[in-house]
Amino acid sequence: MAVLPNEEREEGVRHLFFLAWCDDPFSILNPRNLIDSLSCLHLTAPTGRKIVFLEEASQQEKLAKEWCFKPCEIRELSNQGKLHTGYSSLQTVMAHGCYLSTEELQVFKERGAAISHCPNSNLSLSSGFLNVLEVLKHDVKIGLGTDVAGGYSASMLDAIRRAVMVSNILLINKINEKSLTLKEVFRLATLGGSQALGLDKEIGNFEVGKEFDALLINPKASDSPIDLFSGDLVGDTSEAVIQKFLYLGDDRNIEEVYVGGKQVVPFSSSV
Repeated sequence: MAVLPNEEREEGVRHLFFLAWCDDPFSILNPRNLIDSLSCLHLTAPTGRKIVFLEEASQQEKLAKEWCFKPCEIRELSNQGKLHTGYSSLQTVMAHGCYLSTEELQVFKERGAAISHCPNSNLSLSSGFLNVLEVLKHDVKIGLGTDVAGGYSASMLDAIRRAVMVSNILLINKINEKSLTLKEVFRLATLGGSQALGLDKEIGNFEVGKEFDALLINPKASDSPIDLFSGDLVGDTSEAVIQKFLYLGDDRNIEEVYVGGKQVVPFSSSV
């Protein structure tokens, strides 16, 4: 996936992407050629982002050890000038990464590569658990993804809920001493994703000067799945309403959608 420079974008189009897809299970056929091709892509589209499936399942981890280059090996080859530095670099987003080692996470931090956490897919395929707390401890950029090829929902609300679930499982199994908070996961779904794609100076939160991407949520909407109680909308307790939307809400609660400051749901003639 690559983001075209401003001068190459069509008028009215904020971010134009093209896809350069690499699915990890097939990379074992010819890993050197594949990695070199991805590196060459960096040279032809240096402003772009490449998305690569990486170590989602234990079987892929085993095959990678036998047939492929691990991130640490890619780093060494790059340092030796045997591979272009575009792979595992600032423009690379690695999906899954359930079996990355501490040393490999260090490579991600050094190169500025990012991870897309796809918990629904990982749970649906019984492929593994990404330890998000470990990723954050290494200061690696990470956002939430859906990977609907392996999962069954394109909803970011579902991704938030599954991410909390995976984190709780790691806590229950004593792999971590704590679990991700809902606030931390919400950040992964918003600012974290924009940082992973290198778009955090433009989108991701409501800082002054950024483009206005927003949802207008009505927790009292007709047929809403959310139950509100007395006091839920008073003072600091209003945070409970946000939590209820993130855990229980759906499209019935979304009354308006804004993208780049323009209302797109319900459709506006200003778009």
